[in-house]
Amino acid sequence: WAVRSQLEASLGSSWELAEGFGYDQIYVEKAPKDVGVPFDGHATCGHCGEIGCQDWCSNPAWAYSDHPPVEVSIDTDDMRGMIRMLADRNDTEDSRRFFGRLVDRTNASQS
Repeated sequence: WAVRSQLEASLGSSWELAEGFGYDQIYVEKAPKDVGVPFDGHATCGHCGEIGCQDWCSNPAWAYSDHPPVEVSIDTDDMRGMIRMLADRNDTEDSRRFFGRLVDRTNASQS
């Protein structure tokens, strides 16, 4: 709550936790502009060692940090529109298959 409260107080926007693991947190703006729907969030190799023990336990799976990196994808209407535009511009059988899979994946993430 402290991070979200500070974001809202400092930036005057509404924020939502998109993904968190331990003390790492990723927030997305929800208002006045809703940036999209977070999906597929995770910590990379989140259980591959002791977390937060500083120098003596840096982990190569975490880029030699003492905690795993956190990531999340954001599904936006703009992204789907861009995928369709790129598919139209690259109208070959291979590109139709490639971009069709991307559209299918983004649509499935909303289900």
